[in-house]
Amino acid sequence: MKPQLVFSFLRISTNVLFYILIFITIGVLFTYGLRFLDPEGTMNGFISNHSGFNHEVMSFGNKEIKPELFYSADSLVQYSAISNRYNLVVTSNSILGYYTFLSTLIDLCFGIMILWLFKKIFSEADLIDAFKQSIYKRLNLLAILFIASDLVGILHYIIFNNLLHNSILLPRFELITDVGNGFITGLIIYAIAIIYQRGLSIQEEIDLTV
Repeated sequence: MKPQLVFSFLRISTNVLFYILIFITIGVLFTYGLRFLDPEGTMNGFISNHSGFNHEVMSFGNKEIKPELFYSADSLVQYSAISNRYNLVVTSNSILGYYTFLSTLIDLCFGIMILWLFKKIFSEADLIDAFKQSIYKRLNLLAILFIASDLVGILHYIIFNNLLHNSILLPRFELITDVGNGFITGLIIYAIAIIYQRGLSIQEEIDLTV
């Protein structure tokens, strides 16, 4: 595939994803607004069964229960239920409910900013004039955002668990979360930014020589 076609595809896809995420954010704000106004879900039927906020948690500190093992007919596949994993439903009009809304909004804002930066990078990318100072700055911002999103995720894990333990002492639940990917992605983008800066310096030296 020709590089110009790749850039065109990336420009279109990042634009589409950016506006889809904007639409999702508006939908989330609308849905959460209905939940706060009508926590029992009686005002509108389509959210009646979804008036709370769902979280996956695990229970720690309890006696370990050995899960029952199941096998496929040919005994080549084994599966079992996770005994200490739970689905937690938080009422909308509660401290955890308000905090869930805030943390979701922060995550969506991170997503919008990251997609906006990718959108700007691919719109400015040009094979003829490949090295631009603006792209270098945006690569650095992307690295910071990815790393910051992981740090916020760790902070969210601590705050959520503290709020949850104020409501439920036993069993001791901990939020199931995923951190580390943003930090690794941020470091990779930062490494690319350093290489890009070197290319930018070489391009400036060539322009001065000419």
